[in-house]
Amino acid sequence: MPQAKSDPLRELARSHGIELSYRDMSGARREASLESVLLVLRALGEPVSRPRDAGAVLAERRRRLELRPIEPVHIAWDGRIPPIAFRLPSRRTTREVHLRIAFEGGEVEETVEKPVGIGARRALARVLVRRRLPPGYHRVSVEVGSFRMETLVIASPLRAPSPRERAWGVFLPLHALRSSRSAGAGSFGDLAVLAEWAVARGAASVGVLPLLAAFLDEPFEPSPYTPVSRIFWNELHLDPDLLEEARTSDELRAVRRSREFRRELEQLRALPHVDHRRQMALLRKLLEPAARAFHEKAPPGRRERFEAFLAETPRAADYARFRAACEKKGSTWESWPARARDGSLSARDYDEGAFRYHQYVQWAAAEQLARASSVGASASGGGTKRPLYLDFPLGVHRGGYDVWRWRSSFVLDVSGGCPPDPVFTRGQDWGFPPLHPERLRDAGYEYLIEALRAHFRHAGLLRIDHAMGLERLYWVPRGLDGRSGVYVRYPREELCAVLVLEASRAGAAVVGEDLGTVPLAVRRAMKRHGLHRMHVTQLEARPDPRVALPAAEPDMAASLNTHDMPPFAGFWRGLDIEDRKELGLIDARSAAEERAIREDLKRSLGLFLRDRPFRNVREALLACLEAMARGPAWLLGVNLEDLWGEEEPQNLPGTGLERPNWTRKARLSLEEIRESRAVGRILHRISRWRLQPENPEHRGG
Repeated sequence: MPQAKSDPLRELARSHGIELSYRDMSGARREASLESVLLVLRALGEPVSRPRDAGAVLAERRRRLELRPIEPVHIAWDGRIPPIAFRLPSRRTTREVHLRIAFEGGEVEETVEKPVGIGARRALARVLVRRRLPPGYHRVSVEVGSFRMETLVIASPLRAPSPRERAWGVFLPLHALRSSRSAGAGSFGDLAVLAEWAVARGAASVGVLPLLAAFLDEPFEPSPYTPVSRIFWNELHLDPDLLEEARTSDELRAVRRSREFRRELEQLRALPHVDHRRQMALLRKLLEPAARAFHEKAPPGRRERFEAFLAETPRAADYARFRAACEKKGSTWESWPARARDGSLSARDYDEGAFRYHQYVQWAAAEQLARASSVGASASGGGTKRPLYLDFPLGVHRGGYDVWRWRSSFVLDVSGGCPPDPVFTRGQDWGFPPLHPERLRDAGYEYLIEALRAHFRHAGLLRIDHAMGLERLYWVPRGLDGRSGVYVRYPREELCAVLVLEASRAGAAVVGEDLGTVPLAVRRAMKRHGLHRMHVTQLEARPDPRVALPAAEPDMAASLNTHDMPPFAGFWRGLDIEDRKELGLIDARSAAEERAIREDLKRSLGLFLRDRPFRNVREALLACLEAMARGPAWLLGVNLEDLWGEEEPQNLPGTGLERPNWTRKARLSLEEIRESRAVGRILHRISRWRLQPENPEHRGG
């Protein structure tokens, strides 16, 4: 952004955490455009149409900040809080401060303290909280005469739980986990079976993609990274056989026996890809009668479990009303009348049957997930209480429940995205509205806390998608493309405090997805707070036989690839290069250059790990897995699809209609995975390699 005549605009942008320039992946500096800065400021709520508006708006913002008596949030790492600064009305002084601490558990403690310093300007003062605060969210009030101010104190351990033992786990998207019991996509019941099988072979974790609620009718958005909510679950994965109503509902049994149902079921099972819309429609034919049967004649014990769920998840009824209203109105909240759009629904806005259905399926999903997370938990290695390794996505669908209910905590006129890079030269617009840094903070992080708690209720491990979002996020203004975004900063330490506190309460470890160009401050913060980084072979390998596979650090989670990359066999054969060439993402010359680099890389890996080129893909796979398994990384994640030589990716970033992302089924069924001697032998080797100390003569990993 040009500096001439725009100093107030630059200052206004900086006060909102807008970065006016940044370095791209090549190291070149990029400047934010004037148009982008103005649009982002307006999205944040500042009335700036032209640069000359900035002076008055900046003066008003400074006035508001100076008049704010106390910061809305403070952190007490390990219970110790620095002196709390506060402002009194101009020219007022005080010799004593009444301090009131309302603890999260309901207890209240009051003391009278002397201020430790009063400045001349607007009576800026500080007060000490002398006691060490227990973990939790506490309200601290500062009173001077009739003047009272309050702040939220997040008392969090400095570091998240960190397993001491070296461990390994498996990964497979649940939609890909087909079985003889499922209708095409895997179920929570299948997940429990997979977890039990993996833990019995020494695995500490079972990783999946996000399992969150999705729009699978109108609108249709099956991507696990654009959920309706980060608090509620996707009923597509419910296992009807695990529902008690499957045995008691005559209506459900009649539907299941019908020729039409059985024909549709067989067709869905035969498809190579999951048809989310058709499968959800078929499953609902079973879930609706199950919900009716439950509400009509549930036995007392089962009814009590349902009521307990509603008490523990008070927003479940609100969510169910929202989903029922979406179905009745045939649209998302953005096109609803003002009253409903602004969060107030009446009985006329939805059908009671749909409301009861959505309550029921959320309860059933929570129970089935709890069962999957408890399977093998006592035998799970690596120090985790539960084997499920869940994925916490960066964003949510703009028409979904979370944005509707916490509207002020989101910025609707921009989208999260990514700046241009060598692959995506126009940048990326991911389509979801980012969180508003200041309003999220003013609301005491209520939304984030609820979303994290929903995950930690079942997860022994949690992956944080795009961990750089703890520090900053690239915003793309509506109407512009990914080349015209700007970075906006977030209150990193406060976000980390919430994350670490919730992880600690659950006894769960946290892995941050920190791949690509990530500011050093983010990785330092991750290390300081016990958030594990990632080490991915496809990104770390080098075409140099001396350092072809750099070693991971001990606190890292290592893997060959991720869900956004080709499986090992596809990478080894260069199929990803051909795919990007076919899509027009690279030209023929660039593809030839990449193929040459890939061949050098493969040769170097062979020389580095075996002192000779690899003879085939399987030999290369086993050597790389052994190097990582014997290496120092705390966790080794094994993509099960690599073990039988899958070549197609689950997702190709930057493509929508061009590729069937998030739909491909695994080549082997759940039954075949469990019975496969080849898969079992590899996992046995990995378990043995992990338990053995590092071989001084062994390189890599």
